[in-house]
Amino acid sequence: MSDSHRSIAAIVLAAGGSTRMGEPKQLLSYQGCTLIEHAIQRAIDSGCEQVYVVVGAAASRIVPVVSSFRAHVVENICWQDGMSSSIRTGLEAAIAAGERLSGVLITLVDQPLVSSTTLRTLIETFQKATDLAVASEYAGGPGVPAVFSHDLFAELLSLRGPEGAKKLLVHHRERVVLLPVPEAAIDVDVPADYESLLARTCDGRNVGRNGNEVNVRQPRLDEGRGYDDAQDQR
Repeated sequence: MSDSHRSIAAIVLAAGGSTRMGEPKQLLSYQGCTLIEHAIQRAIDSGCEQVYVVVGAAASRIVPVVSSFRAHVVENICWQDGMSSSIRTGLEAAIAAGERLSGVLITLVDQPLVSSTTLRTLIETFQKATDLAVASEYAGGPGVPAVFSHDLFAELLSLRGPEGAKKLLVHHRERVVLLPVPEAAIDVDVPADYESLLARTCDGRNVGRNGNEVNVRQPRLDEGRGYDDAQDQR
């Protein structure tokens, strides 16, 4: 890898409509902050040169929450077109910034158990390898968080509809390094997922950074159930 292609940008996908949750999952409380704040801080702590946060649904509520972070917030006005539109929005913003990127780390707002240490490991493995991507392995296959080489930028930009980056990981599987990240399988799509997440934290208490319990608004179990959430793209 040449000296001009070492920089890695992070793209945090957080534009989805949270249809099955019944309210913006990005703003649910976790560990003394919101899920989106937690995701942004992990991306920053991973050591990426720049962090791009893609918002869409409920952007007017989310942007004020994240405005203090050292991150670029970009709005995907076409978020209803599916996850591919958010990937394009984030990647186009990163490219437009003029950085000569070796790759991008794509991560989701609703995988809170994936640590910044894991993200750093993905990045460091990518920087030492010559493969097209380094991805998480969980639930029987590859997925994000994952680092994609600049050689895949054109294919990422060509994704359409609900397609996510996993399509590329499967297509190029012979040139993808997989690292076991079982915690990435824990996501937050429905109220029951959120309750399960909180139950993993100090026996169901949501504990802030100072170690004190914080009150959270938990969605009712009947909120948002029974919907096809193809547009819930994180």
